[in-house]
Amino acid sequence: MNRINQKLQENKKLLSIYFTAGFPELNDTVSIIQELEKNGVDMIEIGLPFSDPLADGPTIQESSTQAIENGMTTSLLFEQLKDIRKSVQIPLIIMGYFNPMLQFGIEKFCHVSSIATLDEINKKTSLFDENSTWNPHKRHSDYAITKNGAEMEVWRAIQEGLPAVIVNPGVILGDGFPQQGSGLIRHQIEKGMPFYTQGIMPIIAVEDVVEAMFFLMKNNHFNQRFVLVAENRSIQEVFFSFAKKLNKKPPHISISKKLMHIAAIVDAVITAIIPHKKRSITPDLVHTSFSQNRYDSSKYLQLSQATFLSLNQLLHLE
Repeated sequence: MNRINQKLQENKKLLSIYFTAGFPELNDTVSIIQELEKNGVDMIEIGLPFSDPLADGPTIQESSTQAIENGMTTSLLFEQLKDIRKSVQIPLIIMGYFNPMLQFGIEKFCHVSSIATLDEINKKTSLFDENSTWNPHKRHSDYAITKNGAEMEVWRAIQEGLPAVIVNPGVILGDGFPQQGSGLIRHQIEKGMPFYTQGIMPIIAVEDVVEAMFFLMKNNHFNQRFVLVAENRSIQEVFFSFAKKLNKKPPHISISKKLMHIAAIVDAVITAIIPHKKRSITPDLVHTSFSQNRYDSSKYLQLSQATFLSLNQLLHLE
């Protein structure tokens, strides 16, 4: 089992720290990693500096610029880290833009997409699987459109000779970001949210996604996609399981799609009136909350002979 999976199984809140390699001084990388581990950090993201980090804020932009001026390069970072396992045991992740990695050279590539790019149902199984292609004539969320666009770039690279594999996970559950993504489920249940919808939530544990990526890359299963969904559970079941885990009252009011549409309209009006307020209920959220789509991961499971964690196992309810 890899270090990340081992750490995620410790069943505690984890502290992950990011720093830019080569900052503040060129040769600080190893000493910073060692000191962070000594002081109880669980996982470290090592930032590979890039000259145009436009997706980052001013702090990372400035540290990246300074690191590059100090002389940090991709090759030098790898050289600094070549003996790191002699002194550091916690998980280490190199975080950076694709441009320096592309320039350095890519041996193989794994792209994490989403089930949002799968449109056409398998008529034999009534499930969505790897053969469920994108239908440009259907209505799609902004999220799905961006995920499909990224996939198209990977497929193009595959045609040009890049050994790559695509994974399409469902809703990824795990600790890490309580205010965004699937972390909002736990956050809302903790706050006592009373509502649930009658949709289906295809779920997968973050540990299983990571394990699948390692397996596919290690065994060179390239030029194809794999759907990663452990269970197709009702949203009500997922919410109830989280409430049980947190010892909270479970959501008890089933909200209709029509009523949720009205709530989305009201939310849009309030958002337009109040400066800097973000949308809480969007049309895309309404659509997803009542989706009945179910997904099939048998291709990956038969290939790997693996088993996925169930919802109850993930939440340690059994």
